[in-house]
Amino acid sequence: MRKTRIGKALNELIAERRGEAAAPERLAMGRKMADSDGPDVFAVDISRIRVLTGLNILAESIIKAIIDRSVFGRSDILIEQSVDPDLQPEFYQAGVSSLAFTTRLTVIEDLPQFYTAIGFQIRYMLNAIQNDAVFRVLLPETGEPLRGILFPFHREDDSDLTGFFYLLEYVPSGRFLRITLESVEDSRLRMTRIPHVVVESIDLIHTRVDIPGAAAMLAQGLLESCIHQKWNYTATAAHVEDLIHFLRKAGLSDLEVLSFSWPAEFRKETLSTPKSVLYGRIIRILYLLGDSAVTAQLLRSMVVKLKDDGCCCFLDLSQRNRCLNLSFILPREKTALEEYLKRMPAVLETSASGPEVFRDVRVLLVHHLTSEVLGLLQAMVDMGARQVETLWVKYAGVVEPAYKEVMLSLPEKIFRFRGVTPVVDADGFRNRFLLSEEFTPPEDLQALAALLRENPCGFLDAMRKAAGHLLFKAVIACRNEGGKLVIIEDGGYIAPVANRLCLEGRTVKEAARFFGFPESELSGEELGAPFGSWIRDALIGTVEHTRNGYDALLGVMREFRSLAFPALSIAVSDFKVNRESGDVVYSCLNGVENIMNGTGFSLSERTALVLGAQGALGRKAMRILGDRLGTGRLFGVDIVTPPSPPEWTYAADLLSLPPEALTTIDLVLGLIGVSICTPDWIERLILSTTRRDIFFASGSTKTAEFAHLTDWISASMRDPRPTLGGLPLVLSLSEIYDPKTGVHQGRSVLLSVGEKKVRLHLLADLMPVNFLYYGVPSETMNHVMNELLKISVELVRRHKAGSPLPQTLLALDHEISFADRGTP
Repeated sequence: MRKTRIGKALNELIAERRGEAAAPERLAMGRKMADSDGPDVFAVDISRIRVLTGLNILAESIIKAIIDRSVFGRSDILIEQSVDPDLQPEFYQAGVSSLAFTTRLTVIEDLPQFYTAIGFQIRYMLNAIQNDAVFRVLLPETGEPLRGILFPFHREDDSDLTGFFYLLEYVPSGRFLRITLESVEDSRLRMTRIPHVVVESIDLIHTRVDIPGAAAMLAQGLLESCIHQKWNYTATAAHVEDLIHFLRKAGLSDLEVLSFSWPAEFRKETLSTPKSVLYGRIIRILYLLGDSAVTAQLLRSMVVKLKDDGCCCFLDLSQRNRCLNLSFILPREKTALEEYLKRMPAVLETSASGPEVFRDVRVLLVHHLTSEVLGLLQAMVDMGARQVETLWVKYAGVVEPAYKEVMLSLPEKIFRFRGVTPVVDADGFRNRFLLSEEFTPPEDLQALAALLRENPCGFLDAMRKAAGHLLFKAVIACRNEGGKLVIIEDGGYIAPVANRLCLEGRTVKEAARFFGFPESELSGEELGAPFGSWIRDALIGTVEHTRNGYDALLGVMREFRSLAFPALSIAVSDFKVNRESGDVVYSCLNGVENIMNGTGFSLSERTALVLGAQGALGRKAMRILGDRLGTGRLFGVDIVTPPSPPEWTYAADLLSLPPEALTTIDLVLGLIGVSICTPDWIERLILSTTRRDIFFASGSTKTAEFAHLTDWISASMRDPRPTLGGLPLVLSLSEIYDPKTGVHQGRSVLLSVGEKKVRLHLLADLMPVNFLYYGVPSETMNHVMNELLKISVELVRRHKAGSPLPQTLLALDHEISFADRGTP
């Protein structure tokens, strides 16, 4: 028997010397699980990934012990680590009660320079045991031969500098797992004598994150969302920073958010099964996301289908690879831009009637980010628009993920989206606005981005500069590539200014300097040309949505007795004045009341002051608030005198309000478009009031109702010793958040003057409050957007027909009307 063993050993040595030894089996991590599930679907079975709880704890204990022994030891290392049946129950039940790590002194002499690397390697090996193929080789079923697992990091990890490789072997008689570390430079392991499997395609990326911890956090988030009857859950770097960083390193370099979604079936299953089931699904998904083959398929715009026991999860990238979508059971439903157009039948009908109207026309659209405006974009493209460049009027709140999903899936050649985003200025109170990076990448607007970074701008100034840059870009494109330009805007950001620059006889160079547009993008000949003639070569005319923009254009026209180009407006149309205005006011008051209710206050308990009480919105607000509060608790201010004495108290200006108003007013609603609350009046209000809380809310797109108030607070905060009424003034800021959603809803300023304390609640940061919520309903906006589209169509048609509209201000239902309401 002894001779037989010796003979076998000699034969193996001879075969090894001759190169005839059998090559070991090779195991490519993760790749064998992939198959095809259609031309655009990459399917992976993740049910074979075992979840062995607590291996990360075991790994960290071994790593710490290795480092300690390498520092203080003077001999070979042998470390024994027990497997805790409570912390590592699955591993213990599989027959492993301890781990033994061993290596030679000559190997550990190099360990100090490789502490980080050896940590990654240990974590990788223990994580790999959760792979079904590795597990079955290492811990085979009864009767199958024992084989070790070789991890040749020196050969299979492209980034390796250690020269290390490891052999994992299970010893059934001792119920322990042996880990042997060797160096390729002086290895004493004769691998041809040890039955083993070699691991290929080693990628250490997923060892750089606590996957079990991230999985637990995500599973808790999904579970809470299911409990609250939600159908989605979103995680950003604020929730799982290390995981997002890991996924970026794994190949998803632009990733910003994980978006989970599910149908009712998944919610029911999640709530009726132990939490460990959901945790197991999430951790298996996260382990697989470190596989370069999976990330490569995602980056090729493939859908990755992860098959788990009784469930599946569909993965895909969207928003230009910024969002990783994980949809359980069913593939993610994608909303197309056309769906928003279908919700507005009147707009859809108009777009179908003129498919070629906007051919060779570029549109510069400055408008609010709503579903109705998204539908309008589709309508204009359906009518042949060459390109629609959109500058979003976004005051506050967050961009709805569904809107961003649609926008960032559209071709940049046709659709481009821009915006400005608020950041708190140096005073810690006032917002300044920078160029947003969450829409179209801003590489072509670096000059604008630098301008807004280096020169603090409020919302109106930032929007005006952004619109000016986009105007210059559009005119240059029209002059170089042909075609014409139409400006459609909501708020008078660019048309009144452009008209004034033309009518004042400014040069292109002067106009460029006004907007901060780089002169280097214009030729010397262009810079010296009159701005009016230069822009008229491209611009057909402008279309205005709001009363603010209409009034600004009207002011320019009265000053110069004409405009530089046709300006159409729906601001004072019959529908907007008589129908839409009521919905706008209800929307504003809904926003105010939602914020109040969330902070424990009631609108019914307020005494209100409406600024601009005789405007289209103001009259509606007075009527609604009068019914709600009673006329005795309602005051109105407007330079326009009511046609007959109103039931509520009227004043021509703030100083004319009765003395008792200052003591009781605790809601100021601005619908006037200009700032009339002077610092003197603000101080009188604070010193006179008997109320502890005063709310300020804006309903005007002008964003200027409370400029004086903002300046007064900012100046007081910068003053090292502010006073009010001769007494020291102490100011303290706090944020207002929605208690259910966590959405930012404004700020509060606590004013302490002696023993008196008054808290000013600045709803929506004094931007239009209705845009924190749903705005005006689609049923109403369908008609408004149809007016906007039809009047834009009329502008372009008349130009193309050779009978352009006059260079003046033309208001719908006044100077111009539609064929179905009369001949234009």
